[in-house]
Amino acid sequence: SGCEGTDGFLPYFEIADIVTNRQYDTVRFDDDSASMVMITDGNRLISYDNTVSFNRKLQYAEEMCFMGGMLWAIDMLKDGSNPLSSNNGNSAATGDPSDQSFCGSDYQDVITGCKQPCPSGDSSQCPPGQFCFANSGCSIDNIGAPPPSKCRLCPDSSTQGIRDWLEVSFGGETMTCGDVDMTVISEFAKGTEQCDAAKQSLGDTCCYNYPDNPCMLCRSETEFLDLRALEEIDVDPESMTCFDLSKRLGPEENDSQMCTSAQKEHWDSCCYDQCTLCEGKGIKWWNEVEYEGEPLNCGEVDAMLYADETEVGTENCTEIVSSFNRDCCYDYPTTPCDVCTKENGERHTLMPNEEVDYEESTFTCAEVNNFLSPFESSSDQCEEVKDLAFDTCCFDRCSLCGEGARLDAELLVDVDGEEGTCADIESGLFQERTID
Repeated sequence: SGCEGTDGFLPYFEIADIVTNRQYDTVRFDDDSASMVMITDGNRLISYDNTVSFNRKLQYAEEMCFMGGMLWAIDMLKDGSNPLSSNNGNSAATGDPSDQSFCGSDYQDVITGCKQPCPSGDSSQCPPGQFCFANSGCSIDNIGAPPPSKCRLCPDSSTQGIRDWLEVSFGGETMTCGDVDMTVISEFAKGTEQCDAAKQSLGDTCCYNYPDNPCMLCRSETEFLDLRALEEIDVDPESMTCFDLSKRLGPEENDSQMCTSAQKEHWDSCCYDQCTLCEGKGIKWWNEVEYEGEPLNCGEVDAMLYADETEVGTENCTEIVSSFNRDCCYDYPTTPCDVCTKENGERHTLMPNEEVDYEESTFTCAEVNNFLSPFESSSDQCEEVKDLAFDTCCFDRCSLCGEGARLDAELLVDVDGEEGTCADIESGLFQERTID
C-alpha cells in the first residue's frame, strides 16, 4: 500500500507503529514547523503529523481563509485510524505512567506545551537546561497538546464535599464514592462521555453542598472539645471510629436531628478536654528538660500530651504541667522581639537557613528568631542578639509588587524569553538575595 518499503519515505501506518511500540530514540513537537520530529536508529529523522500538528495546520488554513485542504494519502493510514481526530488511547488517562514523563524547564513549562517525552524518567533525554518531570498528565500519544483536565465526581471542591465512605455501584462493582472519584480521576478526562455519565449517575448520591454551619461531633453551643479519633464505637448497624463518625456528620447542619442525636449518644466516648502544657501562653519548644530520666525539649513534652490524649483534670496532666510550666512556658510579650525588625519598625526579610554563632553554639537564623520570641522588642536580650545577628540573618528584600499589593502568583509572563509565573519571579528575587 502506498510507498511501503521505499527508501526515504514511510507511510503513516508504519510511523504509527513506531510511535505505538515506542521504537524511537526521541520524539518532540516542533513549534516552528508545527510538526512532529522523531529520531530513530540514532540518525534517522522522521517528520510527521499527529492530532495536534494537523489541528494547528487546519487552524492556520482557517486564519488565512484558505478554500480547503487535502490529506495525502488515505491509503497510507492505519486501518481505523484518523490523525485528524483525538487519539482514543490517551496515555494520560489509561496508559503506562512512564508515558506521562515530559521535558521542561519547570513543571508549568511541561504542562503548557507537552512537547518532548522522556519515558525513561531520566533528564538526559531532555534538551540542555530542561528536566524530566513524571506524572505530568501529558500524553505520549498526543504530543504537543496540553494535558486534559481531569474528571472529578464532585467538580467544585470550593462548594462541594464528597461522601467518600458511602458504598455505590459503579462499573458493575461495589465501591465507595471515594474510590469512584479516584477511578474517574485516573481514567477519564473532563468533558468526556464517561466522565459526564459518572457524574450524572452518582453526583447526587456522592456529592453534597457544604452546610452553612457544619456538624462537628465535639462542638456544642457552649463547648469545643478534642476528638478521640481512633476510639471504636458502635453506630448501628456497624462499628467505626469516632473519626469516621465525625466525617460522616460533615454534610449535616450543626442543629440537625442527626447531628444532635450523634452528639448526645457519643459525646462521652469521643470527646475530651485536651491537656496542654502552656494553656494560654507561648511555649519554648526548644528548651530542654528531663522527663522520667530522658532529655526532651518542651515541644516534645507538649506533643506527648496530645499523643496520649491526656485530659484536663487528670493526675498526669496536673503533674506534667506543674513540673514543666516554669521552664517551658512564657507570657506573650506586648511587642515580641523579631531579629529582622529595626527600631523604626521597618521589617527586613529573614534568611532562615543562614547560621550565626551565639553562646558558643551555632544556630540557624530561624532558630535565633524563635529564641527571641518570648522577649519584648525593647528588652536587653533582644537588642543584644539583634546586634549580633541582623547583618547575617536579614536583608531588605526586593518585592515584585511592593508593600500593600498582592501577587498574582499563577499569572504567566515572559521571563528572559521563556514562559514563567509571577511566583517564579518573586522566588528568584528571594533566592538571589535581590535588595530593594
